[in-house]
Amino acid sequence: MYENFGKIIVTVGLDIVILLVIYIFLIYGDKKDVEETEWLTSTKFAHRGLYSNDQVIPENSLEAFSNAIKNNYGIELDVAFTKDKKTVVFHDDNLLRMTGLNKKISDCTLEELQNLTLADTEYKIPTFSEVLSLVDGKVPLIIEIKSNSDRDGLCKAVENELKNYKGNFCIESFDPLILSRIKKNMPEVIRGQLSMKFPKENKSPKTLKIVLEYLLLNCKSRPHFIAYNWIDSDNLSLKILRKLGIITIAWTVNSEKALEVSSEKFDTIIFEHCEPMNY
Repeated sequence: MYENFGKIIVTVGLDIVILLVIYIFLIYGDKKDVEETEWLTSTKFAHRGLYSNDQVIPENSLEAFSNAIKNNYGIELDVAFTKDKKTVVFHDDNLLRMTGLNKKISDCTLEELQNLTLADTEYKIPTFSEVLSLVDGKVPLIIEIKSNSDRDGLCKAVENELKNYKGNFCIESFDPLILSRIKKNMPEVIRGQLSMKFPKENKSPKTLKIVLEYLLLNCKSRPHFIAYNWIDSDNLSLKILRKLGIITIAWTVNSEKALEVSSEKFDTIIFEHCEPMNY
């Protein structure tokens, strides 16, 4: 009886080891030399530029990016695709919150967008090329590529825009398939997987949300860093990856408490509406 019990223990132990190996294989990222990533971990990034809480300086505007440069912060920004396949810098899928027009950005041409202003100000939605020309390597960039039905077209457009850019930048996305495309076509570029504990309001299938939350598709893109919602910093996959030396970035840090937590649990931060210089 004891002999059979021992065999069961060994079998269960081996099964657990195999499952752990598979789990680590699925979530593991990629590493670059410290010298290649030092600019990333030593920089604090202004979320959608250094914009004002009242949107007098609107998010993702040229003024917000200029403000970040003046204050020597890196910039996190969002790249979206228009109906006529142009890259613009805008966060939401729908234009309503920032422009008053209830229409998807992917259903608008660039010309239509250029007739709109951001948050009732004089500032307009910038093109990606306008932002790159403005920043021109003065501060580092984290470029989030928004998911789009035309992943290949969007990634190719971003790749073309960045081909001759000389400053420090990296690319991140919630979409592992976008990162996989970047890995294939721009393997030298630092890439990062965005994730979080997805809320109930998110209508994606529950299984997909779990897979993305626990970073189980990292095997597709092997990201160099993980950008995770600071509130969800106790995620098991995130904690394991940090122990294994993968860079972690907190988003969106927006209070003193968030700064304190993130300074202990992440390598650097994406912030808004707070003063991060002392952390």
